[in-house]
Amino acid sequence: MSRFSESEVAERWLERFSETDREIAVSLIDEVLLVGGGELTSGITRLFDKIQAEHGSQGPPGFYAEREVEWDKNQVLPIFPSARNGHAVGKGPQPIPFDPNRPEVGSEGLIVNLITSYCRQHGREMFNHPGPDLLRRRKAGPIVVVADFIGSGQRVWEMLETFRAVASVRSWRSYHLIDFYVVAYSGTEEGLRHVRSSRLRPKVLTVSGCPTIDTVFRKPTRDAVRQLCRTYPPNHNRPPLVMVGRER
Repeated sequence: MSRFSESEVAERWLERFSETDREIAVSLIDEVLLVGGGELTSGITRLFDKIQAEHGSQGPPGFYAEREVEWDKNQVLPIFPSARNGHAVGKGPQPIPFDPNRPEVGSEGLIVNLITSYCRQHGREMFNHPGPDLLRRRKAGPIVVVADFIGSGQRVWEMLETFRAVASVRSWRSYHLIDFYVVAYSGTEEGLRHVRSSRLRPKVLTVSGCPTIDTVFRKPTRDAVRQLCRTYPPNHNRPPLVMVGRER
């Protein structure tokens, strides 16, 4: 298998670096993990199947795509409107909240499509972004939060907090009537630890690990890669966070 740095797209990227920096840039890009849409879909689907096998005798799982949460002052708003106190009722959240200031749809769209397709294949055995009425009526099984990648873990942690902000969900969890899962294709060790620190005690499943600069490179290459990330792009105020992994 040829190295990623020898591909056409990589060669164009490497042209942005000075000749003195290009060698270390090659070392960096050859550690990048490339995951196609098909591999991501099949990998996460296998994790869905694993959850279903573990909870086959319980109620249907409810799947929710990772999303940015809404805040009121310093509090996360419940994922179900008007549900912080008392009996939660109503429908589930929109899979992708529309923001007129950000009309583009990123990786959330891919995850939402994956959830929709999986739920359609299984009919009433799975729920796509269910609300409290449906969760209660069908005695739903685990709640599954789905992401493509977990970096710092903060966004997924905050989304778990939107569930914990619902009084009914806190009650169901305290009586062990419902479990929580977080599913992602990959994630950093630090991010996965942060997600697991949620008071909802989710089970976190990933398809692939995510080696980082600290685990892939040894000194002095590691220091050179870090300096490269601080230097490029020029005039960048903060060093970008670069996650790397083996090409596959």
